[in-house]
Amino acid sequence: MNVELKTNKKEIQRLTKTFKVNQLKIKKIFLKKKNGVVSCKLNSKNVDFLISELYKKINKKLNGITKNLIVCAVGGYGRKQLAPYSDIDLLFIHNDFENNDILEKSIQFILYPLWDLGFNVGHATRSIKQASEFSKKDHTVRTSMLDARLICGSKTHFEKVIKVFKKDVTKKSKTFFKEKILERERKLLDINFNFIRNEPDIKQSAGSIRDINLIFWGLKIFCIVQNSEEEEFLTKNEKKKLTKSLNFFLTIRCFLHYLSNRSNDKLSFDYQKMIADRIQRKSLKSVNSSVEILMNKYFYHTRSTKSFAQIVIKIIYEYIANKAHKISSKINANVNNYSFIEDFIENFYRGKISIFYQRILFEKINLIPQSFFVTKKFLRFFKKSLISSNKKETLLLLNDLGIISKVIPDFSKIVSQTQFDRFHSLTVDQHTLRAINILKDIKLNPKKKGYELAGKIFKKKFDKKPLFYATLLHDIAKGRGGKHESLGSAISKKILKKLNEDEATIKKGSWLVENHFLLS
Repeated sequence: MNVELKTNKKEIQRLTKTFKVNQLKIKKIFLKKKNGVVSCKLNSKNVDFLISELYKKINKKLNGITKNLIVCAVGGYGRKQLAPYSDIDLLFIHNDFENNDILEKSIQFILYPLWDLGFNVGHATRSIKQASEFSKKDHTVRTSMLDARLICGSKTHFEKVIKVFKKDVTKKSKTFFKEKILERERKLLDINFNFIRNEPDIKQSAGSIRDINLIFWGLKIFCIVQNSEEEEFLTKNEKKKLTKSLNFFLTIRCFLHYLSNRSNDKLSFDYQKMIADRIQRKSLKSVNSSVEILMNKYFYHTRSTKSFAQIVIKIIYEYIANKAHKISSKINANVNNYSFIEDFIENFYRGKISIFYQRILFEKINLIPQSFFVTKKFLRFFKKSLISSNKKETLLLLNDLGIISKVIPDFSKIVSQTQFDRFHSLTVDQHTLRAINILKDIKLNPKKKGYELAGKIFKKKFDKKPLFYATLLHDIAKGRGGKHESLGSAISKKILKKLNEDEATIKKGSWLVENHFLLS
């Protein structure tokens, strides 16, 4: 049977006109409020409106035949994170249509107006049975079902699909989440850890939108395994931090889309300036000051999100893999008893990393008095972590948790600080810690290609402690006005004295800081 879905063009034009008017309203609201989460929800709601109206027209013209057709939002659209020019991902689920011509034309009736509006629409069409079978075979399809949100159609059929999907996830939760973690790790290797670069990808780089997505996917799997509708895993403070970071990233993403009039996730230098001028106050004096503030916020949020993602994903996986119980309540246990901190740094140095205590530190680091981080035992293992050649990642992790800034308060001033010059592509803290890791590598592999001269020098007998301190503190005065080397030398003397170092180490270390330009 040949089916025609003839429609009055004026009806479609009225719909699309209303849609465009709503788009302009959403843009105006965003430019005024600068709230990415709200804007993305409004964009999603606007597309929902258009699809629902088109669906009603199909239903009317085909005498209710679409009761067997479900239209679902998946991907970012399903999560209601639809930026202005993002792709629209749709899943059409049908209850075994006898007439494929009706099905095809019904779907086209919805897709054509979206294409005419300039959207890139990704879509798939499956029967209820196929929706279940495909999600069992492919973890990408399974992920899309995690994000699936009913736009229009039979709620009963949608719930039937989700029920079967949840049963499958429960059986394969460990494998499914492991696949998502490995997929994320491979992606980070592909983009070469560019979260600390000066022109980052706000969607894919470590600590940005994709890590937040991974956390929420893990929490959804956690809820399915728990057989609960609401997750009680995160604390109020964790939810607050995560929501704040997501809103920041989505706000930047909306700005990128509106300013470039296209889908764009690269926060390049030109857009940094344009976005910073729209977000920051106009009274700032320095040319780069608004950009520096914007990028400092960006790197703060990526560092916070990256740290939390590493912690919470491991805990969720442990729960799923081992079917642990009451794991969410652990964060509330002994949070005001900070005697664990000395044991934490010792075990951390020895490679026994406690995810549980990392989570407490992430949650409470700003509330813990500095005195807990400068005890004799703590400083002994902190210094060992600094110099030990086989603990290359220790300082990076300690920085992510905020511990280095607790030990050395001056270090907090260079954390996430962007450098606008031709010599650096990393933030000051990351540049510093990478430099220490290179020093550790020279110590461990003196014959490595590129280390020949440095390796020969390092083999000689001399006190190497001042060299490690100087590397840690060589940029400690960055961002305080010119001549950071001489100011840094004075600051490093005070820091090394507080770290209980002898006069010889203080003198050599501060001299190296003052003269580090000679070693460029």
